[in-house]
Amino acid sequence: MAEKQLAKEIRLLGLKRSEAAVLLDVTETTLSHWINGKHPIPPVSVMRLKEIGIPINAIRYPAMEV
Repeated sequence: MAEKQLAKEIRLLGLKRSEAAVLLDVTETTLSHWINGKHPIPPVSVMRLKEIGIPINAIRYPAMEV
């Protein structure tokens, strides 16, 4: 089964989604919506994603299957 790009990058950093949500100061539901392409990622969260080491491609296309 294919994995969404943002979810994969979070996993590769050794983080659980719940841990990533805390680091990003969002709910797990919000993070899930980003991962599934239901909501765009706001600029402040884009900066936080970059700060924790998420590649820009995963931020631009979080729901792309890899």
